[in-house]
Amino acid sequence: MGCGQGHSQTLVPQVNPGPVETSGQDSVPGIDEFSVHKGHRYFTVIIDPESRRPVWIGQGRSQQVVEPLFKVLKRQGIHPLAVAMDMWNAYTKSLMEHFPMAAIVYDRLHIITNANKVLNEIRRLLRRTETGSARHQAPQAHAPDSLKKAGKN
Repeated sequence: MGCGQGHSQTLVPQVNPGPVETSGQDSVPGIDEFSVHKGHRYFTVIIDPESRRPVWIGQGRSQQVVEPLFKVLKRQGIHPLAVAMDMWNAYTKSLMEHFPMAAIVYDRLHIITNANKVLNEIRRLLRRTETGSARHQAPQAHAPDSLKKAGKN
């Protein structure tokens, strides 16, 4: 489903630093990004966990994009105990600056993806090590007959 340039402006508003309606202090909001126009234009969305509806949308996915939101939350007296998000460093850094006591709940998909990347790198390193060890042992395993006879004397 494509979205033309004119339509994206009506579907996704500009950064809205106005009041944010959340389920309250104990809710765990979610922060995520999505792209419009095949990854060329990003937006950040804050989702209320109980209603599962967006409560705030900002253009871009940088730390500067979420700064106004966190300032508004502070002014409203909302200090989330935890925030669900992916492992995008800009979101983590900004959250820790504004709400250092908030727990970060990383997205399961990103944790699994990163764990698989690490496992694949370990497998590659092990293959290289095994291949290197096998190369060094191969000459000993296939020693010429003259060397074998020399050892018997």
